[in-house]
Amino acid sequence: MKLLKEFKNWRPISGKELSETPESEYKNILTFCWRNGRERYDDIGIENVIIDKMICDDIVYYNISWSDMSSDPEVELRELTDFIDYIGDGEWMYGLYKKM
Repeated sequence: MKLLKEFKNWRPISGKELSETPESEYKNILTFCWRNGRERYDDIGIENVIIDKMICDDIVYYNISWSDMSSDPEVELRELTDFIDYIGDGEWMYGLYKKM
């Protein structure tokens, strides 16, 4: 399986970068979904981005969700500097990318 970051002209973005992206630029972000390791869909343009800092048993993580034309993905990052690139629960994996 080839991850999107290996394709030309797109690069994964971090949670921090997403948090600093103006809403007007969401239309240029590529969202990608895999199910059980197989490509399921991709769309350009996201909306309704929510980034919540969560604390559970003194462990800090970030819950990030967005909407695209096909679904409402939700992922967790340990650090905001982590890339949103093929992450999820193992069955459903997601990535967010922008043009280089």
